[in-house]
Amino acid sequence: MADPEVRTTRRRTLVAIVGAGAGIIAGLGTAAAAGDRGQTGPASTVALLMVVLFGTGLVLAVALGAAHQREQAASTWGLVPLGVWWPGAELVDLPVAWWVVLVPVASGVAYLLGRFLAGPDPVRPASGRPPADAVRVPVSSGERLVWARSLTSRPALLLAAFVAAAAAVQFWSAAYGTPQSAVAGAFMTAAACWALLTSYARVRVGADGVRVEQPLLRRDLATAPIGEVVQARAVQLDPYRLRWNEYGVLRSRGVSGFRATRRGRALALDLTGGREFLVTVPDADTAAGLINAELDRQRSGEGDLRC
Repeated sequence: MADPEVRTTRRRTLVAIVGAGAGIIAGLGTAAAAGDRGQTGPASTVALLMVVLFGTGLVLAVALGAAHQREQAASTWGLVPLGVWWPGAELVDLPVAWWVVLVPVASGVAYLLGRFLAGPDPVRPASGRPPADAVRVPVSSGERLVWARSLTSRPALLLAAFVAAAAAVQFWSAAYGTPQSAVAGAFMTAAACWALLTSYARVRVGADGVRVEQPLLRRDLATAPIGEVVQARAVQLDPYRLRWNEYGVLRSRGVSGFRATRRGRALALDLTGGREFLVTVPDADTAAGLINAELDRQRSGEGDLRC
C-alpha cells in the first residue's frame, strides 16, 4: 500500500490536472461558440489569450509539483469560470450586474469542489522527545498550557490597499463602457478584503499545538498539531530566506505558518516529513520552550492536558 502522503500527492495532482484541463476546454469552447456567432471582436482575442496563458500556467504549476498544496490544487478549479466568463459575456447578453454576481459565486463553488476533491492533509505523527539541548520552559503535570500573541503584517495591509485601488480603477473602467472590468473589480474587491483580514492574526500555543487564527472570522489560517511536531526552536529570521512577497499566511515549498515582519525573532517548528512551521512573533523563545516542555510531558506518558 502506498504511503498516505504519496497517495494525497497523486490525488491532488490529478485534481489539478482535471481542473486545468476543464478550464482550457471550457474557455476555448466558449470562445469558439462566440466566434461561430460572429462575436469575433477584440474581447474574443483577449479571451483566447487569457485561456492560453491561464492554461499554460496551470499545467506548469502541476508539472512543478504545486499540487502538493491543497489550496493550489483547488485553485485550478476556481479559475475555470474565468476561462468561460470573458467570451461568455459576448455570447450571452446578460446585464453587467448578473456577471458581477454569477462569476465570483461560480468561482467560489468550483474552488470548494476542488478543495473537497483534493482532500485533507494526511496525518503524519511524530515520535520521541525533543533533543536535550532544546530550549524548555518548565511546565508541571498539573498546569495548563496557554500562550498567545497578536500579529499585524504591514506589507499585507499595503497589499490590501493596492488591490483595493486596482478594484476601484476596474469599476471606473466598467462605468465607461467596459463591462468585463466589473467582474475583475469584484474579484479584486474580494481579494482586498481577504488580504485585509489576513493581515491581522493571533497565534496561540496550547497543548494541542500552534494555531494562527483570524480573530474576526474565528477561522484558523495555519495550524501545527502537536502530534506532528518534532521540536520547537526560536530563530532569527533570515530576510532573504523567503521571497519578497511572502507575507501573511505561508503555504509553499514545505513551509507553512505566518510571516508578519521581514526579519526578527520567529517560532520555528520542525514537523514530520521534513516540513517546517514558521511564525514571526515576539517572545518566540518562550513559545518554543513551552512547546518542547509539552512534548516532553505528552511523550513521557504524563498525559495531555488540553485547554
